[in-house]
Amino acid sequence: MSTNIRALALVLLAAAGGAACVTTRAQTPADRPALEVPAPPERMVPQVPAPEPVSLPIEPVEDIPVKPSSPIKPKPQPKQQEAPKADAAKPDATPAAEPPPAPAPATPQLKLPETGDAGVISRQIRDTIERTRRVLGQTQRGNLNSVRQKNYDEAQLFAKQAEEALNANNLALAKEFAEKAERLTKDIQNR
Repeated sequence: MSTNIRALALVLLAAAGGAACVTTRAQTPADRPALEVPAPPERMVPQVPAPEPVSLPIEPVEDIPVKPSSPIKPKPQPKQQEAPKADAAKPDATPAAEPPPAPAPATPQLKLPETGDAGVISRQIRDTIERTRRVLGQTQRGNLNSVRQKNYDEAQLFAKQAEEALNANNLALAKEFAEKAERLTKDIQNR
C-alpha cells in the first residue's frame, strides 16, 4: 500500500509541475519608447597664450682643467729611420698623430679582509670540507626524499668547488662554498 501512495504522490507532483509550465497565452513585451541619445557636446579647448621666452644672460664658463686620476707616463717613441733627403724637402701634409693614451692599470681583484693567518683559515676550510664529506659518506642517498637528494648533490658540488677554490688560493670563495656545503649537510641530517 505504501508503494501505491508513493506512486500517486509522484503522479500528482508531475501533473502539478507540468501544469505550471503550460500557459494559455504568450506574453508580449510591453511597448517602451526608444531612448534618444543626445549628441556629444562640442569639444571646447581653451586657447592658452604661449608664454614668452625668458632670455637669461648666458655667462661664459671657463675651461676646467682635467686632472688625471693617476699620472700617465708617455710612451717612449721608437726612433724612426732617417728618411732620404728627397722626402725631407717635402713638408708633411698630415700632422703627426698624437700617441694613444696609456691603458688604465688593471684593477686588482677584490678580496675580503682576512682576520687571521692564511694557513689557519685554510686549515679551517679544509676541516669544514672534511666534516661535510664525512657526513655525506655516512648518508645513504637512496633513502632520502627528492628534496634532500638535491641538497645531497649540491653539497657534494659545493665541497668540490670549495676544494678547487682552496687550491687556487681563493680563500674567500673557498670559505663561502664550504659553508654552503656544511649548511646543506646539516639540513640532510635533520630528517
